Amino acid sequence: MDTTPLHDFLETAPDAMLLINAHGNIVHANLQALQLFGYPATELIGRSVDALVPKSARGNHAVRREAYQREAQARPMGAGIE
Repeated sequence: MDTTPLHDFLETAPDAMLLINAHGNIVHANLQALQLFGYPATELIGRSVDALVPKSARGNHAVRREAYQREAQARPMGAGIE
């Protein structure tokens, strides 16, 4: 079991949190995220985060995610999207 400070922070956070690598794959999902999405960790880890985005927004999500990786800026989730 991982007991690093980051792991402890993620697992005790009241919100669902995912850690995503540079390729857009989920590398960690805290317990709240597993409950929210209804998947066991074995089914989420390694999947593309795009799979969790509604189908209607999935195409643009990959483009926006890649743009964010090139020029990361703090912003509320969904900002600039109607």
